[in-house]
Amino acid sequence: MLFDKYKFCFENSNKCEFIVEKYFYKLILLYSEGSRHYHTLKHIIQMINMLKGLLNSELNEKMILLSIFFHDVIYNPRSPKNEEVIHE
Repeated sequence: MLFDKYKFCFENSNKCEFIVEKYFYKLILLYSEGSRHYHTLKHIIQMINMLKGLLNSELNEKMILLSIFFHDVIYNPRSPKNEEVIHE
């Protein structure tokens, strides 16, 4: 399910399938780090499931899905300032 949603974001783009796949698996590795407690794959799946039925266009869906996939990919579980750094 996750890979299908991720791949959908790059339909009709000039990105080759290998690159799309490579970065998907990099995302999986990052969100699966043992030090993560909230910002995990489960969190990504929950957000995608919340998205169902809220969209009115394919473009909006792709933009929101990409935001979901990348919103917490860089995360330091030891830092109290993750949210501040994300917004810089």
